[in-house]
Amino acid sequence: MTKHSEDACDMYIRAFNKVRMLADRKSAEEIARTIEKTPFIVKVVKE
Repeated sequence: MTKHSEDACDMYIRAFNKVRMLADRKSAEEIARTIEKTPFIVKVVKE
């Protein structure tokens, strides 16, 4: 069990799904700008 809120977990899942859809078409930096997250978050999600 994590100490993350349900909203935080939902945000992560939404970001994961967006990254998954864009991963083969855009760089991590482009995805980060598109989904308004940091490139670090995008890279973590892609791994």
